[in-house]
Amino acid sequence: MGFGNIARGLVPNAAGELFAAFSKHSLQDIERVAGAIQALRGLRYAKSRTATRAGARRR
Repeated sequence: MGFGNIARGLVPNAAGELFAAFSKHSLQDIERVAGAIQALRGLRYAKSRTATRAGARRR
């Protein structure tokens, strides 16, 4: 099942421990990918401005 019943309540058995570790890593991966997607969106919508000195213009 994933949990064992003892006097103080439910505790994870070996299968439950494996599932908990898998779930934790999966959520961390999802958060990492979401952050990478947000970073890409930032690049996509980033604005840049350029400036020149007045004396550098062509006449």
